[in-house]
Amino acid sequence: MKCVDILLNAAGKHCTDAEKLEIADRKNRYFVESLENVAEDALLPGSTKILEELKSEILKLPVASNSKKRKTYHRKSAHRQILRYDRRRL
Repeated sequence: MKCVDILLNAAGKHCTDAEKLEIADRKNRYFVESLENVAEDALLPGSTKILEELKSEILKLPVASNSKKRKTYHRKSAHRQILRYDRRRL
C-alpha cells in the first residue's frame, strides 16, 4: 500500500482507504499480467548464461525480494528454470 501512497502523493491526489485498496489491486493485476509478456530478450544480456554457469558449479545464489508477488514472479520469470523458489524468511 505504501507504493500507492507514494503515487497518490506525487500526483497530488487523495483517496479513501477503500479506493487505495482498489488501486493497489489493479496495480498488482497489471504487474502479474505484465509478467506474461516478459520474454527472454527482455533480460539483461548474458544474465541467463552467467546464472547457468554458476549453477553448473553448484553455487547457491540468493535472490532476495520483499515483494508479495515474488512467488508469482518466479513462476513467470524467464529464469525460472535456473532459480529455485525458497520461501524462507531471513
